[in-house]
Amino acid sequence: MSKQEEIKQALAAATPGPWSVYQSRVGANQTETLIGTEYDHPQLKSPISIVGHAFSVGIEYTYIREEDAELIAKAPEYIAYLLKELEEAQRSKDVMSNYLNELMHNTSNMVVASQIYNVLREAVGRDDFNPVIQKGDNTYE
Repeated sequence: MSKQEEIKQALAAATPGPWSVYQSRVGANQTETLIGTEYDHPQLKSPISIVGHAFSVGIEYTYIREEDAELIAKAPEYIAYLLKELEEAQRSKDVMSNYLNELMHNTSNMVVASQIYNVLREAVGRDDFNPVIQKGDNTYE
């Protein structure tokens, strides 16, 4: 299974987000940090506990669903992987944009340049994508 599929499965199995960190008062001088949904459960009329704290007769415990714990434990690995993928995609986009920019500025046939531009916009899937670097511009749309 690919890392992307693993991340998708972990997200699908976990409690739907978005999640937030909550502070809860325990006793007179203590607070505890909990994680819960940003939305209220329709029946509970309060956020769904992701990482909760509970007390019973003589017992104190922390509650977390196994799927949520797996996602939280893997989060640093997943974030590092996704950042690496994003950086590689940006580098590929930069190379492609530089190549296209060079090609479009060096071609005298505007029809060919326009066709290349349209194919690239379609491949990227954004009508507002502008792969041509304007003079003095170091950023890409």
